[in-house]
Amino acid sequence: MPKIIFGTHHFHCKDNENLLDAFFRNKIDIPFSCRNGTCHACVTKVVSGSICEPSQSGLSKQLKESNHILPCRCYPEGDMVLSLPLIEDIFSQARVTSIEELSETIFSVSFKPDAETLEFKTGQFVNIRTKLDNKVRSYSITNHFQGSESIISIHVKRIDNGVFSQWVFENAEIGDELQVQYPLGASYDSNDNSVAGKLLIASGSGLGAAFAIAEASLMGEYHKEVQLVHVVKSEEDSYYLEELKNLSNQYPNFQFEILTDNDSSECVDSIFGKFELLENWEVYLYGNPKLVKASIQTARNKGVLEEKIISDAFEYAQTPEYFQSEEDSNKMEFV
Repeated sequence: MPKIIFGTHHFHCKDNENLLDAFFRNKIDIPFSCRNGTCHACVTKVVSGSICEPSQSGLSKQLKESNHILPCRCYPEGDMVLSLPLIEDIFSQARVTSIEELSETIFSVSFKPDAETLEFKTGQFVNIRTKLDNKVRSYSITNHFQGSESIISIHVKRIDNGVFSQWVFENAEIGDELQVQYPLGASYDSNDNSVAGKLLIASGSGLGAAFAIAEASLMGEYHKEVQLVHVVKSEEDSYYLEELKNLSNQYPNFQFEILTDNDSSECVDSIFGKFELLENWEVYLYGNPKLVKASIQTARNKGVLEEKIISDAFEYAQTPEYFQSEEDSNKMEFV
């Protein structure tokens, strides 16, 4: 069995066991989410040892060349020495270019990388780190790639005692610096007319990502049914009403509904109860983890294939101080 050295930890990786599972088995805490190579939360640096190609799938050229891997996709072929990744290897600097109030509880924040042209696709997300508390937060991208400008937009919902959201609502200014890991996650074929229909369910600020997917599909000449449901706790959480109406007027195959509901199970029953079956449909889920989880199970029951259920409900079981800076004092957490 391959011997693995990770900091002060020495352990063996079993046959047919990936590194992430070996970490868990040995009670070593590292950030993780999807466990399939999509989110890149578990990225780690290889100090010595052979690197298998699948373990670098989807990583940027810079991360590949600096020997970073995804433990969830790495099945060691021999002994390996691993280390914490440097913040400077994972994150790039960006500056806030615009801040827009969309509702009483939702703001749109746009930012641009300082020194590079960044290409991204609808359906991806970014990890953001600030100097406020050194924690990392994931946000879905809510706009479309516009060529050389490389501006990214996200929607931020105000959360009671939320450090980042409070900063956005009260103190953020044009030109403020952010550290951003981008782009992450899979993108989706927006105009595959072999798909029977698309159902997008979003709660709160998740509407931004759902709207972007719907708009990209319709602009990409997707001609089948597209239905979007925005679930809000109260009317003050509603936003993008004019944009939704305009999209509906422009594309007859697009319908939307605003649903005010505080009970995830009743809400899901109301949404899916309108469909007898959803075979060969795609279902996109954004927002509240309880709503997302309930929707996933119901979608399966309605005949939606697992690979046709797309979700951004990232839940980090641990928030260890994982990454390190060159000063070895600038720790950060995933939340």
